[in-house]
Amino acid sequence: MHKGGVDLLSFYKFDAERCALASTIGDAFRDWQFCWDRFKNGLARGESKFELQAQDFEAARGFLDAMIRAEVIASYETWMYSHRDKGWDQINPKRIRHLNPRQPIGIKFDLIKGGLSSFVGGDWLTAYAFQIIDDHLSRNDFDYEIYTQVRYEAPPDVLRVSGDFDVLTRAGQKALLIECKSGRLRSESGRDDFVDIAAKASGFRQVLQKVRAEVVDIDFLLVFNPYLSTHEQVIAGFEGTGVRPIRPDEIRGTIMEMFR
Repeated sequence: MHKGGVDLLSFYKFDAERCALASTIGDAFRDWQFCWDRFKNGLARGESKFELQAQDFEAARGFLDAMIRAEVIASYETWMYSHRDKGWDQINPKRIRHLNPRQPIGIKFDLIKGGLSSFVGGDWLTAYAFQIIDDHLSRNDFDYEIYTQVRYEAPPDVLRVSGDFDVLTRAGQKALLIECKSGRLRSESGRDDFVDIAAKASGFRQVLQKVRAEVVDIDFLLVFNPYLSTHEQVIAGFEGTGVRPIRPDEIRGTIMEMFR
C-alpha cells in the first residue's frame, strides 16, 4: 500500500504483555463480559467499585483474579448489602456462594496507577483481534504486514481522503480492515456509529481504487460486543455497506476462512 502512495501517518503495535492480557479477556469474555462492563463503567465514573448479584460473583472472581495477575489492580474486597441495617458489611468471598442468588454484592478494588486499566476498558479488543490475525498469518508463512490504531492519508493530488482503522492487514494481494467496538453501538442524535464505520470503509475503498496499490481484494470487518448490541441490530445497521459484523469468538474462524 505504501508503494501506491498511501501514507501511514501513525500506527501502534501491541507488546506481548498487552496481547497476553487481551487473549485472557477475549477467551473468557462470554463469562466475564458482565463484570468487565461493570468494571469499565466504574472506572469511567472515577470509582474503584461496582455492584453485582451473588449469582454473578464466581465469574467476577475469575475476572478480578486475572486483573491482579496482570497488575491492573492490587487487590479487592467483597461487601454484602444489609437490608436490615441499610448499609454494607464486608464479607468473606467464600460465603457468597451460600447467599441468596439475588443478594447485592459490592466489589471494591485497589487500582494500580500506571497500570493497564485504560487498555482493559477498550483497547483489549483491538489487541485480541491483532494477535489472532498475526498468529494465523505467521504460522502459515504469509507475506504480510499488520498495523493497529492506524491513521492513513491518500496522496492529496490523487484524492483528499484520510482516516483511521483499529487493525489494518495486508497479506499478498488481500487487505483486511477491522474496527473493534467493545462498547454499545449507538445510532442517535449527534452520534451514529453505523454511519461512521460504513463511511470509513467507503473512504478507504475509494483510496485503493485511485492509487496504484498492490491490493486487489479488500474486506472490512466490525468486531462488536454481542452482549451490548444485538446481532440483529448490527446486521441490519450494516446491510449493504460492505462491512461484515462478527463477534469476538468468531475472529479466528473468519481469519482462517479469509486467509487459507
